Amino acid sequence: MFDYAHPEVIVDTQWLAEHLDNSNICLIEGDINSQAYDTGHIPGAVFWNLLTAFLLPNYQTNFDPVSLEELLTRSGITNDTTIITYGDIPAIGAWIFWFLKVFGHHDVRILNGGRRKWIAERRPLTAQQPVVKPSQYRLQNLDISLRASHEYVRESIRRTDRILVDV
Repeated sequence: MFDYAHPEVIVDTQWLAEHLDNSNICLIEGDINSQAYDTGHIPGAVFWNLLTAFLLPNYQTNFDPVSLEELLTRSGITNDTTIITYGDIPAIGAWIFWFLKVFGHHDVRILNGGRRKWIAERRPLTAQQPVVKPSQYRLQNLDISLRASHEYVRESIRRTDRILVDV
């Protein structure tokens, strides 16, 4: 197994398979369209369209707290829910993880290997939509330290003590 700097934010497919019935876990499958989700997703997973859930019409990230509270409420997520994110492309799960952390959700994790690993291991899929009971979500404190501003990136370009990663 790998040595991760923060192993508490990574779950493997076996762990997830053993915890699918845990009512305090919400699986979020993210993508730019629901085609893959509609043909078969991990049982219980809720679909989030990244284009409509997180982006404004000009494709900038939507940091409106009311919009995110509504999305989390519609998804049945409470402030105490453990959220597991994944997508067909692993970076999607990581992006949703980051976004939720910026907005202060405490327990967010990423499915190691995402959808592709789940399918490669021949784990169960379903086309059935989960029955979601809306919750009452209240955002915590916004953690803007998790964002790199345009100015910060520009200042970092030629610095040897900073590394820029483009996902």
